[in-house]
Amino acid sequence: MGWSFHSWLRGGWSRCSKGPCYPLTAAETQSQITPANFGYVPGDLRRYGAALDGSTDDTWPLRQALAQAQQPNGAPVYLPRTTGGCRIAASSSLPPITNQITIYGDDLNRSDFLLSNDITLFIFKDQGAYYSSLRRIAIIGRGSGATQPAVVFNNCAYTIIDSCLIRNCGIGVQYQTGSGASFLNTIRDSQIVNNQTVCIDCQAGTNVLSLFNVTFGGGPAQKGIHIVDSNTLSIFGFDCEGVSVCAIDIDATMSGTGGHFICGGDLEGNTCSLGDIRLGGSNLYPVIGVSIRGLTLSSGAGDLAFLNAVNCIGVSVSDCFYGSGYSGAGLIDGWLLLGTNARGVTVNNFSNTTASVESSIQTFGTIAWSHSPISGVATTLVSGGTISTSGLTVQRVAPNTVVTGVILQAGYRPGQQFALINEAQQSSITFAAPSVSNVADRTADVIAGLTARSFVWNSVTARWYRQV
Repeated sequence: MGWSFHSWLRGGWSRCSKGPCYPLTAAETQSQITPANFGYVPGDLRRYGAALDGSTDDTWPLRQALAQAQQPNGAPVYLPRTTGGCRIAASSSLPPITNQITIYGDDLNRSDFLLSNDITLFIFKDQGAYYSSLRRIAIIGRGSGATQPAVVFNNCAYTIIDSCLIRNCGIGVQYQTGSGASFLNTIRDSQIVNNQTVCIDCQAGTNVLSLFNVTFGGGPAQKGIHIVDSNTLSIFGFDCEGVSVCAIDIDATMSGTGGHFICGGDLEGNTCSLGDIRLGGSNLYPVIGVSIRGLTLSSGAGDLAFLNAVNCIGVSVSDCFYGSGYSGAGLIDGWLLLGTNARGVTVNNFSNTTASVESSIQTFGTIAWSHSPISGVATTLVSGGTISTSGLTVQRVAPNTVVTGVILQAGYRPGQQFALINEAQQSSITFAAPSVSNVADRTADVIAGLTARSFVWNSVTARWYRQV
């Protein structure tokens, strides 16, 4: 054992572990901290007395490490690889972090913070905490009964969660806005799983959140990602399974939301009562501009739909397919459910590996259907083969088989137009004679392959009239 001469100058000897002793730093002096063991580098939790045995309460050493890290030239907080873990038995959340810091470990499976109570471990707050990061650590909550988020970013920007594991908490990560906004934050190569309610929660004003190679969901989690009144969620490569309500829930309640890009993900193994992906706009504030590409789906019994869209504009779904585990009978309302004012929805290159499965499409709103039919699937329009036109601009239908449909809903503005385009080369569409009063005559028709019909809404007579 060595001895710290510097600690003797402060009034007492302090043992060092084998190796060199690291003197007191200016950041520790400013924080009025006397390390318990000078044999560890500044920022190492063991320097401040952490036992890291998984049972001893290490809250105080963590507080000291966080305090010095927020001083000018403070050292990053370091949790080494351990078989026990850093037990945090505090009954209330730790003080907010208001300056840029890094908290890092050696291994997300061995550098564990273990929470005994329902608390928020790290709260990054305001502009001073910009550019803060969590790297290679795990935060393990108490599990059942937890309600609090493990990590909160409040009015923060440019933060990174990298190679971390967050599980068994009330909420995994929560982005808040407070008096400002949270923007340009990133989560990558991380697992945020088995949390009680939501894995990633973005409150109003959380803009430009990017996820790269992130696993979320599982356990009792009701929702994987919840976005409210926020813009530009970008997800590249993800895995979400075991969610009971909604894997990705995007809401617009008090302001618009849009510009979301969801790409290259696996949604197998969910039974979502609101749908795997839900776009929930309001009449005043729709969800605008969502691109969904390259997803793998496998819906079981109780899954409402792959996409459930209400009050949204400009939604593109392309290059998605159902895996071998897909069960068509498990979908409650078809794989695509379009509600009120779902306008400008396009679907392209949707395939299925099981040729005998039938996919259905609910068309309460609007749909522009692909020129590439679903491979190996007999496509049907449910609800009696109806083609609804609420807010419809262009509708494309290219089924593998003949489809019969009628216009059911009235137009929503004078002179509204829509086109029914059959892009199939051989199949025809029988556009049946109307049986409801708001449809004009001359609408019964057979639309051959590679042809179209155009209609216009007359608000005076409350009729649709065929133009060509």
